Amino acid sequence: MNQARQKNKSSLWLGVWEDNLVALAFYQAQGFYQVGSHPFNMGGYSNGPVIKERFIKLILIH
Repeated sequence: MNQARQKNKSSLWLGVWEDNLVALAFYQAQGFYQVGSHPFNMGGYSNGPVIKERFIKLILIH
């Protein structure tokens, strides 16, 4: 978060495997929310990461 703020980024994005319920709950508690997904097929099974985003509060220093 600090590096993103220092680089004036407005948000962070990450991918979480959709079956990883513990990680999904953790990131939701940290303020991330789902903005999409990126499914793919592997062995005839469609699965993939959920894409999450969290906005960063920018601190302006004058």
